[in-house]
Amino acid sequence: MRCLRHTLTYPPLLRRSTLTALVVGTLLTAINQSGPVLRGDVPASVAGRIVLTYCVPFCVATWGLLINSRVRVPSASPATTPPHRPADRDPK
Repeated sequence: MRCLRHTLTYPPLLRRSTLTALVVGTLLTAINQSGPVLRGDVPASVAGRIVLTYCVPFCVATWGLLINSRVRVPSASPATTPPHRPADRDPK
């Protein structure tokens, strides 16, 4: 939970996710809700969908940044560890 709080207040991540949400959200709103917006007839249900249209790309961008930036710790399972090789010895 602490990691999530720090993530959501990290300025570079917020900037990138917000920019993605603005671009993608605007395109999707123009495609899906252009009729009511251009008519000036935006009921509450359409306004709610417009808000979600911006929230979804923000969440997806944030999730993608988190998944791709996590630290990977190598596993110590026998299937992934390289086989043991004896040290080279001088045959004398």
